[in-house]
Amino acid sequence: MNQEKLVRNLVFKIFCLGAALFLLGCQSNPKRALAIGGGSALGGGLGYAVSDGNPWATVGGAAGGAILGSLALGEDLQTLQKGFDTGYIRGNSDAIKRQYWLIQSLNEVQDSGKIAYYSVPVDELSPDGKELVRHNITVPIVE
Repeated sequence: MNQEKLVRNLVFKIFCLGAALFLLGCQSNPKRALAIGGGSALGGGLGYAVSDGNPWATVGGAAGGAILGSLALGEDLQTLQKGFDTGYIRGNSDAIKRQYWLIQSLNEVQDSGKIAYYSVPVDELSPDGKELVRHNITVPIVE
């Protein structure tokens, strides 16, 4: 009987370590992963202790601890920021492609000639005397 208890205790510790390592691999933020893994281990330990080694109670406690830990921490701001940055880059890329194909279609539509684009420098002073940032304006001209 004593040997059976030692085996169950060892299995429980291996399970908790595996759950913690799994949660560490799922998170981009190590502190967040440690907090959720700790909550999972604590919940699994409580489920194991209360149920006298019932594996289903241990798994349920570990899952409950992970869920409560995740709810207590709230949203992962690093993951949200990474998703925002990825979406921003993809949106800009899509806008550039649309602009390119729009210019290509405008060039095809013009029957009278080919459109040439010229960059013209703009004055650094506005008519009312305000100082402007140096910039160019692109002017389309049909040749």
